[in-house]
Amino acid sequence: MLYTSATQVNFLVPATVAIGSATVTIGGSTGQVKIAPVAPGLFTLNAAGLAAANAILVSGVTQTPQSVFSVSSAGVVTANPLNLGGPATRRF
Repeated sequence: MLYTSATQVNFLVPATVAIGSATVTIGGSTGQVKIAPVAPGLFTLNAAGLAAANAILVSGVTQTPQSVFSVSSAGVVTANPLNLGGPATRRF
């Protein structure tokens, strides 16, 4: 399980589970779910394919959030340049 609340349960289904109907039991509750093939993807913000993403510059133990995009007052979405830090920060 990844998350639970009073009205929701999120859980990971192994890739080896067969496609189709499945029975899920959590605690004393049982329900039917449909297992379907999926592919992960990124949400995009514009026709240029700008990712709806967050970036965090990590330097030692310091984490600095960076805006990946800006939205103008007219609603135009544009990419922001990202600070990759100095040579001491870049560890690939």
